[in-house]
Amino acid sequence: MGANQSVTPVTTQSYLQYKNDFELVIRATKDLEHLLETQFGAPSSKEDRLHDKITHAQESADLSKETVNKMRYLVTIRDSLVHDHRFNKLPDRRKFALIYDSVEEELKEVLAKRGQIMAMQMMCVSFVEDIVEDVSHLCGVGGCGFLDRLLVIHKSV
Repeated sequence: MGANQSVTPVTTQSYLQYKNDFELVIRATKDLEHLLETQFGAPSSKEDRLHDKITHAQESADLSKETVNKMRYLVTIRDSLVHDHRFNKLPDRRKFALIYDSVEEELKEVLAKRGQIMAMQMMCVSFVEDIVEDVSHLCGVGGCGFLDRLLVIHKSV
């Protein structure tokens, strides 16, 4: 796979296909990192650690403490597996995969809610545009002082 291709997160069942704990953990946490960077605006520089990216997503998307704790668990397991010479296998493969799967689902729910909020905001903007148009016809273009104020408010939305 090329470095510029996007990574599509996969389901728990397909993560469990990896018999090697290292591959399971690295693939899952790489997908988590990709999701945080591309969908939650977490910094993508090599200097930013995955825990920093989780903190960014927590603050910018108001993630639940439970979701954040699950993500930190996944990263802590990854760090132990990679850096601790005595830690060479997952204590519970299925648990790790299920926790990743639940985190991915929770993050997607947050994104869906964010999309709904943005859709409502766009409806409000459209409504304000309609009001501005109606008022400008009633007052004549530029004929009402409050119309100018309304346009300023509308443009700041």
